[in-house]
Formats: sequence, structure tokens, C-alpha cells
Amino acid sequence: MLNPENEIHSFVKGSQVEVSSDEEGFKGAYFEATILECPPKYKKRKKALVIYRTLLTDDGRSPLTECIDLVYMRPLPPAEDSARENFEENDIVDARYRDGWWLGVVRKVFDDSSYMVYFDNPPDVIHFQKENLRTHLDWVNGKWVLPEKQGMSY
Repeated sequence: MLNPENEIHSFVKGSQVEVSSDEEGFKGAYFEATILECPPKYKKRKKALVIYRTLLTDDGRSPLTECIDLVYMRPLPPAEDSARENFEENDIVDARYRDGWWLGVVRKVFDDSSYMVYFDNPPDVIHFQKENLRTHLDWVNGKWVLPEKQGMSY
């Protein structure tokens, strides 16, 4: 997660970002957005106005815009090499699902480069093709960090 005191200057109007949420049913998910307005430096509550790339308003007619606290924003992760080797069991991944990227763990690898991915929140196991997965990276103190493999079972 972003530390707003150290990283506020790295986000400017027009920046492409990913936004997370603490809302029930959305924890562990990131949604792509563009910053429309940045908070003034003198404001105590650091929020930015964003427009989402895939989330729509309730009527479904236009992209959703929201004021987001900077602690829920991070830059887009670096692009992956499309020739990346296959994932392995227990790799932590982000899966393109329900209009965003959801944090999961590879539980089974199939011969056709598809995967069963376990999600903690909400609990579920879903089958994905390789092109809908990416290596999960954490944004820590302004740097991308690769997490260790998960050993949890479901």
C-alpha cells in the first residue's frame, strides 16, 4: 500500500493507477483508474478524484468516478514479459476477474497452461487461462516487491 506522506508527489493528474478497497467483497482486488484531480499539498486528508477503466456507474452508462484516499492507490505494476514461464502451485497471482485484478494463489496447474486459483475473499476456486493471470507484486515503500509463495490449503 502507498504511504501518502512519502509518495504523494509520485501521483499527478493523468497518472494510471490501481485502486484497492476495504469494502466487504472487494478486499484483495485492484481496479485500474486514471487520476482526474490530485489533492492540494496543504490538505490534511489526501484524496484524489479518479475515473475507473472498467467500473461503471449504477446505471451502467458511464465510467465510475470517485474520490479515493491515497492509501488505497498504487501505480500500475510493471508489465510482464509475455513469454513468462508458467506459474507453479502456491504462486501468488493476480487474476483478471469481475472488472479488476483479484489476489489469489495457484492451487493446481494443468497441462494446457491453465490454472485453478484459490481466492481468500470471498472464498472461491476458479479456473483461469494463463493470459488472465499475472505475478502478484506488493507496493511497499515506493518499490515493487515479489511476495513469497503461499503454503495455505483450502
